[in-house]
Amino acid sequence: MKSKKELSPNAIYDYAVYLQEKGELTNKKRDILFDMLIECSIKNKDTTYIYKFLKKIPGFSFDKLVDTAIVLGNEKIICDLITIAKGNQKEKLINALIKLSIVNEKENKEMNPEMIYKYMISLKNQGELKENKIDILLNILIESSIKNKDGNYIYSMAKEVKEIPIDKLEDVAIAIGDPKVLYDFIMFIKESNKEKLIDALIKIKSGMCLYYLALFMDNPPMKKLEEGIIESGDPLYMYYFALDNDIT
Repeated sequence: MKSKKELSPNAIYDYAVYLQEKGELTNKKRDILFDMLIECSIKNKDTTYIYKFLKKIPGFSFDKLVDTAIVLGNEKIICDLITIAKGNQKEKLINALIKLSIVNEKENKEMNPEMIYKYMISLKNQGELKENKIDILLNILIESSIKNKDGNYIYSMAKEVKEIPIDKLEDVAIAIGDPKVLYDFIMFIKESNKEKLIDALIKIKSGMCLYYLALFMDNPPMKKLEEGIIESGDPLYMYYFALDNDIT
């Protein structure tokens, strides 16, 4: 006797699309297939076809989509739905995202700083990035960025969301220690503390970034940059610094 073959999320999705294209996907069949897809996706730990189903198959109530995303605990689907949700639905998704970050932290899972950043910018563009949400989501972004050693979205927040104190974001960038991010803060964030950030670049011995500051920064502190490049011990940028007539 042959063993019963288990359905895959892919097969369920393909069958729903097939019925839809033939005009045979009734509301009842759609709901049954969607429930089957949820169970199968959770079992297989693959939410790819849940997301594809939601985009491809029309007719679901938005409440059902929201509840499904929350049950699945999938950051990407939750964040995508947040951008189009309103009122109580948006609040439910926000709370789910915050709870998810707490669970991830307890389980020592890595959060995705890009996803949190995009969500915050989405709220800003809709005029819904209120002070209480900034504090909660910024803390999630900071923890995620430090954990992932990725300061790019911290720098982007400094550019995009003026309500956030620059010094708080600078401290995070310094803690992460990415020389390119520190360079960008100095060069492109007008309100940044140049002296503190240059000190951080000197401390992490980034001869390259110190050299380019000497070239392109307005009124660069040449003596300090020269000492920093020497301290970096980088022979190439020590040579460039000495060779370049514009900065000697």
